[in-house]
Parts: sequence; C-alpha cells; structure tokens
Amino acid sequence: MLYCSEEESQRITDLKAALDSFVRENFAQFVTGGRDIEEFDAFQEELKDMGVEELLDIYQRGYAPYIESVFG
Repeated sequence: MLYCSEEESQRITDLKAALDSFVRENFAQFVTGGRDIEEFDAFQEELKDMGVEELLDIYQRGYAPYIESVFG
C-alpha cells in the first residue's frame, strides 16, 4: 500500500509520464545503437534532472508505513 497525499499522487503521475516516455525512447536508442552506451552516465544525469530521485523519495516515504507494518 502506498500512502501519499493528493499532491504527492499528482506529482507521481506527472513525473512518471515524463520519465516513462523518456526511458522508453532512450532504451530503444541504446538497444538499436542510436545512442552510444558511452552516454549511459549522461542518460542517468538526465533522469536525475527530470526528477527520478524525487519520484523515488516519494515512493520510499509512501511505502515506509506499509513495510513497517508488515516487517516491523
């Protein structure tokens, strides 16, 4: 169970929409050779710039109460 506010839920939706599209496009580029694997570090930085760490933080905070209730 993910516990989050309405604001966090909307932020998740916004971030996932942008990140999912970006990851799909770049995954295809890496696989087909359209983007060199040497650019993978840059790709990770681009994800950070787009808010992937914020998304992870929201998920971690949201799942913490559930994890604690099950395994705590």
